[in-house]
Amino acid sequence: MALRRLNDGFRYSDRGSFRDQVTLMMPAADSLPDGSPSTPIVFASNVWAYIRALRSQEVNTADLVQSELFYDVRIPYLAGVNSAMTVISPSGATWFIVNVADPDQRQVELRMLCRCINDGAV
Repeated sequence: MALRRLNDGFRYSDRGSFRDQVTLMMPAADSLPDGSPSTPIVFASNVWAYIRALRSQEVNTADLVQSELFYDVRIPYLAGVNSAMTVISPSGATWFIVNVADPDQRQVELRMLCRCINDGAV
């Protein structure tokens, strides 16, 4: 089946490019007695995704050097995905979702900008 194409030249990602599987984690609604956040809850697991590294940079904060890497992650549309969630990468690293976009508002594909800090060792 051919992918739908809009008049403005926008194209969805090829389904064949969705080669990796990721897990989307939702923050827990409650906190532990000491005030720290509870373990995140699995929102969706084994979601097929297209992943592409965008850019990396080093940020100097006080006495630490922190490395950041940004990824373009595309998945089939899932209702409820938001920037409060995290992504568990195929390698097990934790990525923070910076932004979630449904590019044409037709609920076909989600494009997420994800940020990995220090190789995903949060």
